[in-house]
Amino acid sequence: MKNIHIIITLLLIFFTCSCSKNDEENNDLRSSLIGSWAEKPSREQFIFTFNKDGSGIHESLNSKYPEYTHYYPFTYKIDSKTMTLTIHFDDKPQDKLSLYKIKVTENTLVMHLYEHGELADTFYLFKQ
Repeated sequence: MKNIHIIITLLLIFFTCSCSKNDEENNDLRSSLIGSWAEKPSREQFIFTFNKDGSGIHESLNSKYPEYTHYYPFTYKIDSKTMTLTIHFDDKPQDKLSLYKIKVTENTLVMHLYEHGELADTFYLFKQ
């Protein structure tokens, strides 16, 4: 009986430490994303802004026709183990999520958009 208590205690410690480490990694990745990231300026430019609270906005700018500029609010989640960024755009149904595999450096964010398990698009963004 005493061995069972020891095993349960060790398992609880292990799972608590594992979850804590993953939370820390997710927080580190989230903090590195905070701020605005933009493509190099062109006729059509995308800007993603990530806020600390898990919300953000995607701007689609059109330099030739400014009236075609659009803003798409979203919420996001990050998984640092799989380097996956999941975005839910506010104007989409709750089950319609955008899934990105990401790579972040100090000044660069590469976002690979996957749809139906296939690579659909890649965004190369720079810290603003």
